Amino acid sequence: MPDEIRKGSLLGARFTTMIAFLKSGCHGSYGTIRQFCKEMYGINISRGMLNKAVQKVSKALQEPYEQLYAQLPYEDYLGVDETGHKNEGKLHWSWCFQNSNYCAKNRERLQ
Repeated sequence: MPDEIRKGSLLGARFTTMIAFLKSGCHGSYGTIRQFCKEMYGINISRGMLNKAVQKVSKALQEPYEQLYAQLPYEDYLGVDETGHKNEGKLHWSWCFQNSNYCAKNRERLQ
């Protein structure tokens, strides 16, 4: 876990990381994550605090993500997958590039 996440916060490092995973990896809404925290842990938490936790993790992971993304063109073998989806009524494409150590996602909106 990056030091930026480990450093003091009201939620703690593991809880902050879990919130970010629920938002990004599980595509949970802040309302759903609030309900999860209340029902599973008995914690009432605002949408603003949830957003702050997600932004903290995103900021902490930005540099390592960019380093891995820059490494992609130099990899000997990559698995690549793409899928189309709509976001706010507009067509988007998401690509996932992966090797045995990491994967990176790229999104593009089609006009």
